[in-house]
Amino acid sequence: MLMPEIQRPPLSQVLSTLVVRETDAINLGELAEAFGSRAKGMLLALLALPVLAAGFIPGVSTVFGSVLLFLSAQLCLGKQDLWLPRRIRDMRISTTVLKQALDAARPWLHRIERRMRPRYTVLTEGLGVRFVGLLLLVNVLVLMGPIPFGNLVPAVVVLLSGIGLAERDGLVVLFSIALCVLFLGLFGGVLLTRLRVFLSAVAL
Repeated sequence: MLMPEIQRPPLSQVLSTLVVRETDAINLGELAEAFGSRAKGMLLALLALPVLAAGFIPGVSTVFGSVLLFLSAQLCLGKQDLWLPRRIRDMRISTTVLKQALDAARPWLHRIERRMRPRYTVLTEGLGVRFVGLLLLVNVLVLMGPIPFGNLVPAVVVLLSGIGLAERDGLVVLFSIALCVLFLGLFGGVLLTRLRVFLSAVAL
């Protein structure tokens, strides 16, 4: 007899519980423990929210992007268990910033979460996860680039990929892959040109 699958709280519900705590900030280690077995996907989604909320505020994409890069690399390497070095585990995020980002994303985040369910799991396990991790590596590098508002679409890709992986919804992951490929295909040349100009200016 098949046991019914345990219903797990969605990202928005977990975050809502965390941001009302009477603390100024919460570290990534605590968040990883709160997310449990879904930590990699949930942290990807969580760290994309401040980037989306901040738009093009200098430094935000770099700070959060560095952790996203580390998480994407673990997916790419096929790591089963999340491992965070002490420096990343101790990284603190303001609960005020989290609440503001969550409030901004809550309406459409709820709409996505209501429709999510385990499906097309070939993209949420095994080699599928490695492929997603590889795409996310490229995507996060673009997100961290010095391109005005060029981080918004990559941040959406990370958010959707993270939620899809956490909830084992391969259809959401597939949509994020399509969005990533479309964005890189349409704007890849422009992004590379701007990056070369920036690197040339820095070299001078």
